[in-house]
This record gives sequence, C-alpha cells and structure tokens, in this order.
Amino acid sequence: MIGIEPLKLIYLEFYYSILPYRFIYEYEDGTKKILTFKEQDIIHQLGLDRLNKYKIMKDKKMPGVASIALSHLKNGKITMDMIHKDNQKAVILSKVEEYRFITALLGDTKTEHYKFDHQKVPCDIPATYLLYDKQKNTHFHFGSITTTGDEVSPMTWFIENERPEKYIKNQDRINVKRIIIELI
Repeated sequence: MIGIEPLKLIYLEFYYSILPYRFIYEYEDGTKKILTFKEQDIIHQLGLDRLNKYKIMKDKKMPGVASIALSHLKNGKITMDMIHKDNQKAVILSKVEEYRFITALLGDTKTEHYKFDHQKVPCDIPATYLLYDKQKNTHFHFGSITTTGDEVSPMTWFIENERPEKYIKNQDRINVKRIIIELI
C-alpha cells in the first residue's frame, strides 16, 4: 500500500469497516437508534465538501456535488496536496488526520451519548444525537440526525479541543445498555 494517497486509504477503511454495517444503540431508557452510512457520507465526514472547488459548486446550486466529490476521491483527484492549498485546510485536516478514531467512537460503550439540543449550545448543528469521546487530549464529536422512527443518519464529525465541553455541556446524557454492530 506504499504510495497510496492517505485519503484513498481512509476511504478504503471507511468502505470496509463502517459502510457495510449498521450500528444499533440500545439505551437504558428502552429507546433504540439505528445508524447506517451511505457511501457519499464520507465526503461530509472528512470535510471535503468544504474544499473551494466543491463549495463553489454548492453555492451555484449544482446538483450531485457529493457524488462528484466521491468520484473524485475514489479516482485520486482529491489529494492531501489539494487540501494543504485550500483555505479550509485546518478544519479538513483535523477531520482527516483523526478519522481513524471514528470506528472506535461508534462501537465503544464507553463513548458518551447525548440527546442533542443545539439551542443549549447555541450552534447551527441540527443533530439530534451526539457521541463524544476523549482520547489523549483530543475531543471527538459525532452528530447524527433522526430520519424516521429509530433510524438516524450521520451528520457531522469534528474535533473540538479549545472548548471540549462546549457541545456536551447541559445536554441530556443517555446511557448505552449495549451496541450491536451487524452486517447489512
């Protein structure tokens, strides 16, 4: 695998370790949430939609920007060099460099789970659930949004080290009874 662009390796890890599974969270209060990913979710998870090229396309309301970016990622057209030249590089690099921790965050019962109310922060993240974990002074956050019934979809993944408690302070923590990871 020497010589493979790091972004391609991250995509392959996502493709094989996250995409074929559903994460079923059973909470002590009896509720259950089922999280599944779509292939194009990786674009937002890595922040690649913030790259100038795709941001301009979104601003022009071009259809299928995520699909285009996904195709570019798979074909090696999005590179680390491209990210380093972008004005959003700090945000994107933080997501890219730490993405290897997302699988552990999603599947560990020690990860803190919260019912998320963005009005309590306040912020513009319309997530309904937030997962939080701290590893070696890095504070990981993963937000999902309820789509239908017990189903939730990924919304955001970010690292907040400057104000680590900002997004979980005053939120309602929910205790995980168990996590089931099943092949779709």
